[in-house]
Amino acid sequence: MYQINTQALKLVREELDKEVGLLVHLLEQPVESIDWSECNRGLSQLHGVFSLLEMVGGKMLLGEMQETVRKAEDGSSGAAVVNTVKHSLELMPGYVCQLQMHGKDSPLLLLPEINQLRAARKQPQLNEYQLLDGLIPDVPTISSVAQKDHHSIEAIRVARQLYQQGLAHVLKGSTRPTAIKVMAHGIQRLRNSLSDEKEAIYWALVFDVLGALYRGALGFEQSRLRSLMAVERQLRMLSDNAPAEQSYPISLQQNMLANFLLSGMNTEGAAKLAARLGISPLDFTAADIRNVRAMFVEEGNQSFFERLAMIATQIEQLRSLLDDQVAQESVGSGPLKEAAVLFTALSEESKNCGLDLAEARCSQHALAIGSLAGSTLPSGIMEEMADTLLYLDSIILELQSRPHSETERMQINALSIKEVVEENIISHAQRRVLQEASSHLASIMQLTSDYCDGIAGDELAKPLADNFKMILGAVGILGLTRAENVTVRCLDIINHSLGPASQLPLSSIVEVFADAVVSLEYYLDNRRWNPDFEDTVLGVAEECLEKLES
Repeated sequence: MYQINTQALKLVREELDKEVGLLVHLLEQPVESIDWSECNRGLSQLHGVFSLLEMVGGKMLLGEMQETVRKAEDGSSGAAVVNTVKHSLELMPGYVCQLQMHGKDSPLLLLPEINQLRAARKQPQLNEYQLLDGLIPDVPTISSVAQKDHHSIEAIRVARQLYQQGLAHVLKGSTRPTAIKVMAHGIQRLRNSLSDEKEAIYWALVFDVLGALYRGALGFEQSRLRSLMAVERQLRMLSDNAPAEQSYPISLQQNMLANFLLSGMNTEGAAKLAARLGISPLDFTAADIRNVRAMFVEEGNQSFFERLAMIATQIEQLRSLLDDQVAQESVGSGPLKEAAVLFTALSEESKNCGLDLAEARCSQHALAIGSLAGSTLPSGIMEEMADTLLYLDSIILELQSRPHSETERMQINALSIKEVVEENIISHAQRRVLQEASSHLASIMQLTSDYCDGIAGDELAKPLADNFKMILGAVGILGLTRAENVTVRCLDIINHSLGPASQLPLSSIVEVFADAVVSLEYYLDNRRWNPDFEDTVLGVAEECLEKLES
């Protein structure tokens, strides 16, 4: 980020706020009554101040506003364009306040507003790398690619199929962590099939960026979603053996590198990749940008459905902690402190979503944990917490199913804990069964990963089979016939590939087998939250299993 002179900013801040207020008032008039010369004068004055103070973000945003006002002035656009300019102006006082507090600026703080203004003029959207001028290291790019053989094309096809499955749900904002895992698995498969070093490094960048999205180190901003969609198009070009300029656009290579830098590169794998590329971390991360934006943009620019997804994640974490308490597996005060923090966060997120009852209940649970003398939850408090989580679980499921009007949300919010719990007890039990099945699939993926890394050998036959048997019981109880059939076939392959009478070495099947497991996991995770989720995604698993059975 860029240092700014906070003392100089302090001297002019009052005048800046006054000028912004006058401009906002001016743009609130009917379009035909706006004094455009006065509007241009005010914007020009603000642009000059931001230039003088070297506030690069504000200067860039004001430049886009000036261009947009020129378009509105010529009468070719309506009130929507004017409102876009007004919205950006309304953010200025908060933006200036944060810069005065932190003493640093970056155009990335205002990227969403910059792109909204450009969209109003039908101009191309900007990506992160274009706003990191001078900060992107000089890393060799891919300028030519060799023709892919049949094996590589097949790997690309499978990677794209998995990537598309996950991307559809990422774009819809549903089950994003699971969807990102599926996408990353596809990219990992592709990486393993490539022999060209530069290509392998590029896809390692993509894989790490997906990992950062999964961990929350990167957010799902519109510019980043566009990059994810561009990767899908890139996979299509690769499968067609297209030339380098289509298969590896320079802009996409640069943007993946930019997002890798913005992730903080703070995992072991990222650190190794950074060392391989010879690059160093930036002095700020995407999380820093997001945190500063959250102070001057309402709700940190986080959508209602993103907040619901966050609540669902916190529910799962709390449920796991409570399960450990019941099983007496958590020792000491650490897990309880973690639960108190989660309930406090859950209370805040519930408040942001207008869920008043949930907000109050979660706040009470956090206080109750804080007042405990020991490290064990009394059964009465634990039951109340379980009811709260079941209540929230059901409310979230309803709100995620379709858009609701404000009146419908108020009606949902007016329901009592007892009403919601009693109505949803069966569907909740089904979700718990599927959650347990998903945890066994996660164990299977870990076991196969351990095998690929050389940590485990054929001795993992029994734990693999045991986990599949548990999954088979779960899908059988719920009558998920197609998933049950896939699970049976997976179990048969394990029995034929491991142990003293093995017919196939595990090393020859593990990658394709993992594809099938990822597809099954993706289906069960989505089916848990959406009873109408179609089982067509299991087609990938079935196709993989056919290869192994032939």
